[in-house]
Amino acid sequence: MSSRSTLRAKGVAATVVLVATVIAVGGLAAAEPGFTPIQAMPVPAASGPINTFSYASLVCTSATTCEAVGPPATTDHPADVAQPPAATTETAGVWSPPTPIALPAGAAAKSTLWPGLQSLSCPDAGDCTAVGGYATTSAGATAAMAASQTSGTWGAAAAVPQPVGAATGASERDVLDRVQCTSVGNCVAAGSDRGTDGLLHAYVETESAGSWSAGTELPDISLLNAKDPYRTTSLVCTDLTDCTVVGVVPGVTGGTYAWTETAGTWSDPVNVAPHSPGFEGNDLACPDPTTCILVGAQLFDGAYVTETSGVWSSVTVVPAPRLSPVGLIGALNAITCNTDALCEVTGEWLSIGGAAVLETIAGAATWSNGTWSSFGYVRTPQPKDAILAVGALNDVACPTTTACEAIGFSASLSFVAISAEAFSTSITPMRAVVAPRAPSFAGGAGIPDGIRGLWLPPTDDGGAPVTTFTATVEPGGRTCTTAGYACTFHGLANGHRYHVVVRDRTSFGPSAPRVGLATAGLAPHAPAAVRLAVLHPSEVEASWHPAATLPGEPVRVYVVTLTGPHHLTERLATHGLTARFGGLRPGAYTVRVEARNASGLSRPSAPAHARLP
Repeated sequence: MSSRSTLRAKGVAATVVLVATVIAVGGLAAAEPGFTPIQAMPVPAASGPINTFSYASLVCTSATTCEAVGPPATTDHPADVAQPPAATTETAGVWSPPTPIALPAGAAAKSTLWPGLQSLSCPDAGDCTAVGGYATTSAGATAAMAASQTSGTWGAAAAVPQPVGAATGASERDVLDRVQCTSVGNCVAAGSDRGTDGLLHAYVETESAGSWSAGTELPDISLLNAKDPYRTTSLVCTDLTDCTVVGVVPGVTGGTYAWTETAGTWSDPVNVAPHSPGFEGNDLACPDPTTCILVGAQLFDGAYVTETSGVWSSVTVVPAPRLSPVGLIGALNAITCNTDALCEVTGEWLSIGGAAVLETIAGAATWSNGTWSSFGYVRTPQPKDAILAVGALNDVACPTTTACEAIGFSASLSFVAISAEAFSTSITPMRAVVAPRAPSFAGGAGIPDGIRGLWLPPTDDGGAPVTTFTATVEPGGRTCTTAGYACTFHGLANGHRYHVVVRDRTSFGPSAPRVGLATAGLAPHAPAAVRLAVLHPSEVEASWHPAATLPGEPVRVYVVTLTGPHHLTERLATHGLTARFGGLRPGAYTVRVEARNASGLSRPSAPAHARLP
C-alpha cells in the first residue's frame, strides 16, 4: 500500500535517522533491516524548472518484477500546467522509462490540484489498476479516476462514476486514495468526496469484471464538517464484499476512524484511538486473518495501533531515534505484510544534522511473528553546503520473506541550487549484526570543579539498537555508563583540559572509542563597573573592577575592545585593570571588556562610552 510522507503532508518542508529501539509487541527480532545504495528512478520530463515528480505507490509481483505509479495528487502547487501521471516497471533491478498515462477527457490543463495516481494494485504481473484524482476546472473541482495495465500495457485513465449523493460540477471534490484488487478487473477503491449536503464523506467504489459501479458513501463521522481536510488512508479487503477502510481527520481534535464491511454491509465509523485524538493512521496491513496493524503518528511521534478480532489496542508511541543526527519529530508512513512471518514498516524523522542542516531521514523496521526489530535507516546524498535535505520512503513491498523493495523521494536545498529525484532501494529485512560505529561526537563543557561530558549517538548501530554509552575522563579514569547523551564528572581541577572517551554498546558489544576534549571549570563573569575616561583630546583610558572567577582559577588576561568613528576597532590584552588608547580622532567611542581564565572567555561587559571633542 502507498502512503504519502506524513511530515511533508503536515507542511514540514523536508523529509530520518531511525529509531534504535524496540516497538514493544512481544520482543526484539534478530536484527534491523539493511539497505542497498539508493537507485535513481526514471521520471517524466519536468514541466517546470525543477523536476519534483515522485512515485506514490509500489507493488512487487515477484522478487524480480515491481511496478510503481505516481505522482500523488496534491494541492501543494499554485495553478500551473500539471505534470501528468506515469508508471514504471522494474525488471531484475532496472527501472523502465516512465510510461505517461493520459488523463480522462475534460481534465483541466491548469489547476491548483495536480493530477496523480495515489494507489496501485496488481493481482498478476502486467495486470494492474491504479486510482487517484484529477482536476476538472482551474478553480479546483476534482474527479476520481482509474487506469488499468493489461498484459504489461497501460491505457489512458478514465473517470470513475461518482458516489450517490456527491456534489457535481464546480462543487465536485472526488478523489480515490486506495485500491485493492482481488483478481484482474475486480477491485475495491476508497476515497473521499464532498456531498450535496456540503459535508465531506468517505466512499467506496467497486469494479466487477472491468466495470466500475457508482460509489457508496460510508456512514458519516459525526464531528466532520465541510472545512476539515479529511482523507482516507487505508483499505484492506479479503474479497469484494469484506473490507476495512481507514480515514483521518487531521489535527489535535481530529482522529482516525475505521469502517468495516461484512458481506456487503458497512458498519458505522469506529474511532480507533478515542483516548488519543491526535493519532493519525497512515497505512493498514494484516499479517493474518485476525490481526491488523495501523501505523501513523501521534502528534509528532511515530505510533501504531493493532486490531485483534475487531478490538483496537491503545496507541503505542515509538520513542525518538537514537542514531545521529538525533531525531526530533517523526511518523510511520507505510506498512506491508507478506505473511505473519514478515511485515515491513517505513518511517521518517525530522532531524538536525551537521552544519545546521535541517533534514528528514527515512528507514524501516521488520515485524516477524509478533516481534519488531529496531529501525535501520537510509540517507540520501546531499551537497556539503545543503541547508535543507529531504529523504522519504513513500511505499514498500515485500514479494518474499527475505527481500523487500521501497520507493522514495529525495531533495536538497543549498544557497546555490535545488535538486530532487525519485529513488528506490532494496531492503534486507534482517541484516547481519556487526560492531556499532563510534559515537559521532564526544566532548564536554566545564562546570565548577568538573566537566559535563557530552556526546551524540553513532550514525550506524551495526544492526542492533544502542543500549548504553560509557564515558571515561582521562587523566583520572572517572567513568559513567548511561542510556543518555551526557554525564557529569566532579572532582577535577579547574582550568585543566581532559580527554572525554566515549563508547556505545549494542548486543554485539562495544564500539571503538570517540575522543573529545573539555576543560574543567567555568569562564569568569564579565568584568563590572567598566568606565571610559577622556585623558586629552586624542586619548582615552578604560578601567574596570576585577572579574569574579572560581577559586584557584585566576583571570589570566583581560581583552579590551574599543570601537569608534570611521569603523575604528582596536583590541588589546592586559593583566591589569586599565587600558589606554591614543592617537584617536574626535567622535564617540565605546569600550567593552572580557576576562579569560584557563576555562575560557567571559561574556563581554556592559559597554562604556565617551566622546572626544
